[in-house]
Amino acid sequence: MARKAKPRLKNYMAIVLDRSSSIEDYRLTNHVIQAFNDIKDTLKQKSELKNQDTYVTLLTFATVPDEPLHKHANINLIPNLDRNSYRPYGNTALFDAVAKAIEIFDRVPTDENTSFTIMTFTDGEENKSIHTTSVDLKRMMTNREDRGNWTFAFQLPPNKVGAFVQKFGISENNVAAWEATIEGTQEMSRGTQSAVSKFMDERAKGAKMSRNFYEKVTPDLSHVNVKKELHDLANQFRSYSVPTESVI
Repeated sequence: MARKAKPRLKNYMAIVLDRSSSIEDYRLTNHVIQAFNDIKDTLKQKSELKNQDTYVTLLTFATVPDEPLHKHANINLIPNLDRNSYRPYGNTALFDAVAKAIEIFDRVPTDENTSFTIMTFTDGEENKSIHTTSVDLKRMMTNREDRGNWTFAFQLPPNKVGAFVQKFGISENNVAAWEATIEGTQEMSRGTQSAVSKFMDERAKGAKMSRNFYEKVTPDLSHVNVKKELHDLANQFRSYSVPTESVI
């Protein structure tokens, strides 16, 4: 009797991407576009490598959430983002945008092989939502996480991370800091590429969600011979006592 083929894992991933006017004010438009394209390419490569089906929804937002540029699109069919499809303007309806992504995923039939991941990227904070309060959003996220196959991950301004974690009860390892600079945007991209790669590795091992999405992997140093690799430099330094304040 032929062995029954193992069902393929299905990953539904939403990228909720801020396109408020501050993106252009910080001269980051081209760099955010490149970040999305690089993350998309990593998802495509990892899906092929791990033999998983990945469907992406791209939802941009500013003063209001936009209609999705892509909705449950196979990762292999998504074109690059460019300045025609990504134009910053206006304010930041963050809560409405995340809620809209949740509502889109709520309509997807699910089974034991399906997981949902919503990755949100914003360089600012909520200031324009009219349909969703923080209480509403917290309830929505908590309810989905409790189902065991939903993951929420956020890239936020550095000074907003701690308060966001506390307010929404989300795992601190699912929230990373995005500094609104060229270097910060590049780091956001690299960090997210690493995170989605690690997540899909975990999916292949049976995981359906992650509460450690952005947690850095600690390198295995067990094979390093410390005495062999490091040198004692103590005899090359001298210490001096400075009893009172004095000019160097």
